[in-house]
Amino acid sequence: MNIGIFVSPRHTVPSKDDQRSVSWDTASYLADGLVKTPGNTVTLFATRGSKTAATLVHFEMDPVDHYRGNLSTTDYRSRVAAVETSMFEKTLVEAKVRHIDILHVHEPIEPLADSIIRAGATFPILFTLHDPIFGDRVEALSKLASLPNVYFAAVSRAQKGRLTIPFADTIYDGIDVDCFPFTDKPDRYLMAAGRVAPERGIDDAITAAKRANTNLIVAGKIFLNLMGTNSYYHEKIEPFINDSSVIMKQFLSRPDLAELFGKAHAFLYPMKWDEPFGLVLVEALAAGVPVIAYNQGFVSEAVVDSATGFIIDPDNDDRPGKGTWKITKTGVDGLVEAIGQIKTIQRSACRAYAKEHFSVNAMVASYLSLYMKLVHKQ
Repeated sequence: MNIGIFVSPRHTVPSKDDQRSVSWDTASYLADGLVKTPGNTVTLFATRGSKTAATLVHFEMDPVDHYRGNLSTTDYRSRVAAVETSMFEKTLVEAKVRHIDILHVHEPIEPLADSIIRAGATFPILFTLHDPIFGDRVEALSKLASLPNVYFAAVSRAQKGRLTIPFADTIYDGIDVDCFPFTDKPDRYLMAAGRVAPERGIDDAITAAKRANTNLIVAGKIFLNLMGTNSYYHEKIEPFINDSSVIMKQFLSRPDLAELFGKAHAFLYPMKWDEPFGLVLVEALAAGVPVIAYNQGFVSEAVVDSATGFIIDPDNDDRPGKGTWKITKTGVDGLVEAIGQIKTIQRSACRAYAKEHFSVNAMVASYLSLYMKLVHKQ
């Protein structure tokens, strides 16, 4: 099969350690994995400087983020939209020249419907929706969905359930499980990870670790210019960082982050919003680390309660269809109780589950099956 993969020229592929992004890393894993699968010709349409086993076509375009520091937020967004559209339109032309069977787009969505119409592209175009979809993005998706050769893949059932557009399939993002060292004899610390923002629940992780009398390492990024982050960090996070019981680590390399995961006793994921896919959660499982998480978004698809971790209902959770979990306490009380029972989880079961459901091989096989279905449908 002749496959094209497009990702926004905002970053290189894969993304850099200090700018990690699921969209660019998934495009990287997928392109390289498809190349290794016999019978495929793969072209990656991405920015100059990208590294891939596929044929790279960059149209002499550099990463837009090179200019970020010199532009206002408004000007930067305008530059991103203009360059993305330009590169996508060039991609559509080149895809025809290369007789691409299917084009798989990972970023973005908003400006692309008109480009497809103008180009008269008739081959199937698949969009994977990595990011949350709110507001005017729904309208843009609906316009894309009206085109006869456009299809969508969701990254989780949780994401799919929030939107009314039709989805061709649900395919989880894959990671290289073997990059995460495994041990049956972890250190005693707990771990939390991700951008430090109110919806991430890092404050609940700190409170739970303190009550459980266990050290916590937070591998996260602090972006104080984001709305709501300043007061949250200064009031609920910073006072508890002491380089002993609560340790903050920023801008880790991927090997260093993987090593931290591998030695953690458990991973706390007290997410407070319906995240469509949690990369750090999957990475923890890949390292064989049991996950203790609030029942939000993607969590119940990744964590098998009492087998690969514990699912906790958030406080004051009155949503219909709540699960019946082993830990009946809610909120921080539930996190603390689960920490006390973490030894009942087999770390090998966590890693095996990640390998089965979230490996690059599993993702590649699922997308190849979908590609074939969509090509034959056209």
